Amino acid sequence: MEELRAGDPMELTRRQRNDIFDALQTQGVDPRDCELAAFELTADNWPHVVIRHAPTNSMFELSLEPTRYRFKWHVRDGPISGAGNASKDWDDVLEQLGYWAEEVQYVARTPDFWKEMLAAAQQPEASNAPFTPDEQAEISRRLDEIKQLVRENFDLTSEQLIAVEQRLDDAEEASKRLGRKDWMLMFYGAVMSTFITDAVPPGVIQTVVTTVLHGIAHLFGSGGPPPMIST
Repeated sequence: MEELRAGDPMELTRRQRNDIFDALQTQGVDPRDCELAAFELTADNWPHVVIRHAPTNSMFELSLEPTRYRFKWHVRDGPISGAGNASKDWDDVLEQLGYWAEEVQYVARTPDFWKEMLAAAQQPEASNAPFTPDEQAEISRRLDEIKQLVRENFDLTSEQLIAVEQRLDDAEEASKRLGRKDWMLMFYGAVMSTFITDAVPPGVIQTVVTTVLHGIAHLFGSGGPPPMIST
């Protein structure tokens, strides 16, 4: 295929280009991290627009046919749309683009907990030594801080908030009797259960796990000093 110059998405109107810009920004993806380029496919001669998120190498591809839009996309280490998707409605394209951008943002910003913490905890050589009294106190303080963070920054129902706080209370109590390897797996499972059984939004779960585990990573031999939690 013949490549046109980058940033020259032929056949897209100014409104459509601005719609793409807005869809990315709405999901928190910085358009400056994306490349917008156009090609002409020699097989059918229809204009073909590609949006690539450079940091994750994720792609959204769009073919501009006379009576419809065909699109497909993939997110590195994330979902794939599959091929053969088509619509006559530009709003459908923007909806798909928004979903793609949401997944791109998740991959770009969210740690891989299995790789960073859980996989390490599951290694045969991982320590399962009990927490010291000082470490137990630090865990308790961190969990109290995350409770306050959730209360102040998320609009949860009373039932959802009780569920989150109960799981954190359970984790605090477990730190007094479980080794650190067992505690890590218990904590992750307990927090995930609030998403499955109590319909707590995934953004809350992400915040809880990221903040708590990054805050105490040094107790497991990884990471640097614990970060400050801003409330």
